[in-house]
Amino acid sequence: MAESSFDLHPKTEPCRAILSHWQALRGDRLRPTRVEVDPAVLARSLPHAGLFEVQSAELTVCQLAGTAFHKSLGFELTGRNVIHIYAPSLHRAAGYRFLMMATHPCAALFDMNLSFSIGTQNAHEIMLLPLEPSRPGTPPPLLVGIAATGAVDWHSTAMLPQANQSPNFRFFDIGAGIPESWPPDDF
Repeated sequence: MAESSFDLHPKTEPCRAILSHWQALRGDRLRPTRVEVDPAVLARSLPHAGLFEVQSAELTVCQLAGTAFHKSLGFELTGRNVIHIYAPSLHRAAGYRFLMMATHPCAALFDMNLSFSIGTQNAHEIMLLPLEPSRPGTPPPLLVGIAATGAVDWHSTAMLPQANQSPNFRFFDIGAGIPESWPPDDF
């Protein structure tokens, strides 16, 4: 039986709303299924919601990205390999973390400074929650929330890669334990 609650406290309202919906769907299970996520319930937070499909340690495809992703990143993330928004030196760690969240499963919450084309950075809160695949044999998905922690009133121009590490990245135990934050040497 899954742990009914865990120590995850998002700072932003959109991430709190996404977490609340995920928790309500989850109940006593380890994770809810992808098809249970109801866009109508998340209407106010939908611009901040995304859906990633973890296909392998090298490939995590963004299936859906709300408008907040585009506004903050400066490009459409849907259809892209999410691992490539990180600097090449971070691809291995990003791939490992996405794979662990989807298959272990566990949640994650972290802040990341996103760079804007005008030369400034703005902190964003990013939350990832595992979902059960809707059908056996399909890649495991992650429900993602993103929200600026400061006021942002402009659109960024695409800047790839976003070469920022997240020193406060942390996995959260949802009832299945947590892996190490960094990939083992043999990964």
